[in-house]
Amino acid sequence: MERHEWGWISLFNLLITPRLSGYDFSGTVKYVTRGRLRPRRNTICDDPAMDFTDVLRLFLTDNRAGLARQLRRSEMTFAKFLGRAVAVVPRFNNRARTAALSLLDPNETDQPRDLLCRPRN
Repeated sequence: MERHEWGWISLFNLLITPRLSGYDFSGTVKYVTRGRLRPRRNTICDDPAMDFTDVLRLFLTDNRAGLARQLRRSEMTFAKFLGRAVAVVPRFNNRARTAALSLLDPNETDQPRDLLCRPRN
């Protein structure tokens, strides 16, 4: 997926989609739509929606995040790009990174709510 522009478009869409945990990825239609998946009772969902400007910041230098240079072509993999997201965007955490990688994997069957939601304490 990461070798094709549609894979990157899918990643960028995941990153800017609000309330991602409500979407159903199990359908057979061409595009994923907002489903009827609701968070389970007594759960908190860490939906990682970014602004478009946050996505653009991932390509740039960010000394506060320890990124002393712009994104290089050799770093253009989903895992490395999402690692930058964890470093640059405070609300994007490792749970969101793992969820995004799983949702982009065509062999995975997990739903966003299963990846992004956790039990309330």
